[in-house]
Amino acid sequence: MFYQEDFIQKQVQILKEMVGAGKAFVTASGGLDSTVCAVLTQRAVGDRALAVFIHDGLMREDEAESIITLLKGLNVNTRLVDAAPAFTQALNGITEPVEKRKAFRAAFYTVLAQLIQEENAHCLVLGTTLVDVVATEDGTEIEHDIFDVLGIDQGSYKLAIVEPLKELYNHEVKEVARFLGISTVHFERPPFPVVLDIIRKDIVK
Repeated sequence: MFYQEDFIQKQVQILKEMVGAGKAFVTASGGLDSTVCAVLTQRAVGDRALAVFIHDGLMREDEAESIITLLKGLNVNTRLVDAAPAFTQALNGITEPVEKRKAFRAAFYTVLAQLIQEENAHCLVLGTTLVDVVATEDGTEIEHDIFDVLGIDQGSYKLAIVEPLKELYNHEVKEVARFLGISTVHFERPPFPVVLDIIRKDIVK
């Protein structure tokens, strides 16, 4: 039997211990998983939790603003970063789909690494779910070392990784969301056909 309240209390305590007196950086994608993580982290450390949405300039009109509005409505400290120029430059002249994805991924990680260090965050919270873990284990997705893909020197910059949802299936994440007061209506719209949550698929413990 899955008890949402017990799960939330446990993860909030883990986040408190992992973040300590520092700052937690939550990668906000606009998806339910990262939104739940943002709310859990906010409950754990308050305004020392920062949910950052990286705007690639490829989304629907006003999509980024609606995501920020949603997070602020949940009392989450948020930051919208306009990284469109970086993505435009990275994708310029590339027409082959696989190469486009590689270029997009590289630009995303470059921006993310810069922001983590700019915010002086030493705890990165990811919305990895059990589906992502299973996909990695069966070879569907490729596992990467986070410090390699972010280009962060772990010897000089200590970054803790926390994945509060990695033992939950999607329906359990929805149960937690409802218990936290997050309406799932926002997340039932058709997904935008651009890679928005690649970090969950590339980096899974």
